Amino acid sequence: MEHFNTLITVLCKLPDETGWLEFMHNNDEPHMIVEDISALDNNR
Repeated sequence: MEHFNTLITVLCKLPDETGWLEFMHNNDEPHMIVEDISALDNNR
């Protein structure tokens, strides 16, 4: 869990989104979260 917290901290400090990182906020609708996770999985 410590590695996860460190990763989140490092990613939050990035100044801009990248091709593999998208900053999101206020996304608490379950169907939208599932769609985002599914889209990420499809890009592997």
